Amino acid sequence: MFPFENGLKIKGYDYRQCVGLKVKPRKGDGLLFYSLLPNGTIDPTSLHGSCPVIKGEKWVATKWVRDQEQYD
Repeated sequence: MFPFENGLKIKGYDYRQCVGLKVKPRKGDGLLFYSLLPNGTIDPTSLHGSCPVIKGEKWVATKWVRDQEQYD
């Protein structure tokens, strides 16, 4: 999940290029998406990225939720 922590002026949006989805960040909102298909394989449409910040700063907090235990 990617919470949008502030109301910065950002040129562009977070995007998921494979499906053409664009999300305009608003203060207090968040973005949640799944990277796996129901059978446990990687969903290629979960590829994502972001556009550059034109004014201000961009802060990202990421919360990973895994389907299996992760060992170091």
